[in-house]
Amino acid sequence: MNIQQRTWAEDVLSNDESSTDQELVEHFVKGGIDRDVAVAAVARRMEFLNQDLFNPPHLA
Repeated sequence: MNIQQRTWAEDVLSNDESSTDQELVEHFVKGGIDRDVAVAAVARRMEFLNQDLFNPPHLA
């Protein structure tokens, strides 16, 4: 995943409270992120939704 995709995915994970996990995976795949990477990112979704603003999580 490139830096632009990572930033986009982190933003989506931090703000999208209504989509299902499967919908997010499909959204990321349509955005050019590999399915396995998308699944791994969505598995960390709660970290992003409950993030500490002074120490936010990041995707590798």
